[in-house]
Amino acid sequence: MTVTSVIDKIAPLVRQKDNKLALERLQKIALEVAPVMRSFGFKVGTLCEFFPKNPQLLGLNVNSGAKICLRLRYPHAKDTFLPLEDVIETMLHELSHNKYGPHDNNFYRLLDQLRDKYHSIKRNGALKETGYVAESQVLGGRKNGLIREMRFKKLGQVKYVAKVEKLGSNKPKQNKSMRELVLEAAERRARDAKTCTEDPEAVPNEDELVQVDKPVPEVIEIPDED
Repeated sequence: MTVTSVIDKIAPLVRQKDNKLALERLQKIALEVAPVMRSFGFKVGTLCEFFPKNPQLLGLNVNSGAKICLRLRYPHAKDTFLPLEDVIETMLHELSHNKYGPHDNNFYRLLDQLRDKYHSIKRNGALKETGYVAESQVLGGRKNGLIREMRFKKLGQVKYVAKVEKLGSNKPKQNKSMRELVLEAAERRARDAKTCTEDPEAVPNEDELVQVDKPVPEVIEIPDED
């Protein structure tokens, strides 16, 4: 089914180098997550780049999706972009804040659902895109990379990594004690409190952004065959 955009505007930072490349990356992110957003009834006003002073901060969701800010560049090497799949992981996290503010069980349950949907679409080749990304293009060769661990390593924050998680998958819970599950949940919340925290000063003003309307001109999602 042909659909319209679920993201009103995208905006890279004006004063950063290679903002055209930043715009292209935001467009790709918008195209990748649009079917997931549509499936869950999510909309975003502005999807923008930000470069916060806090090196651990990866993303922000302002007013339940009015604006989502994503770090696209390494904090200590701003001319180098983070891997696209890492930023998409952050995007899915921030989209979960459209419905739930706190990092609680409801939030993580929704985040797991968003990840499952995203990877189902990618795995089944059920996404066709027109406008900015070639049809059936997939993200680079680390489909099941150790995303959380790599993100912290790249930000120089290895000391905060308590365990390894694979993107879109969870370690079986049936072999874990309640104490282990509680500790893992606490560790996950602690990590996310560092990479996704309220910081109004980090949100770029409108004059700091290059505004682009309608980033997703057309996205076609092919339903799974029965």
